[in-house]
Order: sequence, then C-alpha cells, then structure tokens
Amino acid sequence: MRLQTLVIFLALGMAFTSVGEGFFGISGGISQDQLPYLAELGADIVIYGFYIGPQGEPEAKPRDRRLMRGLLELGIAPVPTFWAPEVPPEATTSVAAIVGYFTAGPGAEEIGAPVRYWQIGNEENGGWGTSCPPEEYARRVGIISAGIRQACPECSVVMGGLLDGPEMGDWALEPYLRGFLAAGGGEWVDVYNFHYYGLAQPNPRLPSAQTYRTGEEIAG
Repeated sequence: MRLQTLVIFLALGMAFTSVGEGFFGISGGISQDQLPYLAELGADIVIYGFYIGPQGEPEAKPRDRRLMRGLLELGIAPVPTFWAPEVPPEATTSVAAIVGYFTAGPGAEEIGAPVRYWQIGNEENGGWGTSCPPEEYARRVGIISAGIRQACPECSVVMGGLLDGPEMGDWALEPYLRGFLAAGGGEWVDVYNFHYYGLAQPNPRLPSAQTYRTGEEIAG
C-alpha cells in the first residue's frame, strides 16, 4: 500500500499569483508520465522530492529539471525543499545563491520559469529527518528565509508540512505551531503547509489513520 500526502497551503495575507485560489496540492514520488494526472486532479502545487541542502551547490539534476519544467508547462507550481537538519548562521549567503540561480539565473532558464515557492524542512514535528523542537525550527527558518528574501523578495516561503495525529502529544499540529509562532517563526513564513494522511476506507495496518482530521477540519 502506497500513501500519498495531500498538502494544504494556507496563505498569510498574500495573493496566490502562481497557484490560483485553491489550496490543494500533493507530495510523493512521481514520474514524468504521471504529471498529466496531477493536472486532471486539479493540483495547484507539487512537492515531489527536490531537496537542496542550504549550503549545497546551486544546481538541479536532469530529472529535477525535467519534472519542474513539465509541472510548469501544466500550470502547476513546483516547490523545492531546503533540507535543513542543521543550519549555521552563515547558510543565509549560500541560500541566496541557490534561490538566485533558480529565480533569475541559469536554473530559471533551464526549467522555463522562475521558482517562486520554497519550502523549508519537511514534517518537522514528525520525529524524523529535519524534525526538531519548534523553537529550533523557527531559528532555522529565520536563517534560510533571510537568504530567500534577499535573492527574491517576491518569492513565497513555505513552512515545512506539519503532521496531524492524535498520538503526537506536545508535537501535534496545534501545540507545535503555537511554539513556532511564539519563537518568532511566523514573521519569516508566507504560507503554512499541513500534511494530511488518510485512507479511503479503514485498513487494519493503519488503524489510527481513520482518526486523523480531514483537510477541511485542519483548515478550519
């Protein structure tokens, strides 16, 4: 059984110039021939696994260039992710170079349009990958967002998708988000991003999935 992630984008007082008025997106492994299905579903955005280290080189592999170009040709906004397990203060400079490459440099030419949405981390309240306490995540977001805005003031910073589940305690969606905002993270984020995992029908392998809230309930 393969799970896809529904992604809910909530704008913070901004106009969606690239993704329209919808808030529906999808995350998961995709191939070039599957892109038209995303357009048929009405997906506005796709976070498909293009991860960049905040101190990495400003480049994209051929597969990533093909996928981003294909998404843009269908009117879908691709969202690269800054993978941020550790972020030193000096990473702001390298982030600015990466964003500049994909918004006004060779990267934008290679894929056919500038990248306007940048996610920071992924499922940071999930206990894996880039997960960390909300105060530390706010610190990382501040460093990376400063580089994004320096290179592209019109770009949108997307909060790494938060998980939602009844068993997560203090790291559940609302308490984690409150801690992030209390630490000042909200001033660096343009778009909140929530991940919804659910099943079309109950499955004994994932019994708790049926207790997760729907996307509409999360969005309020």
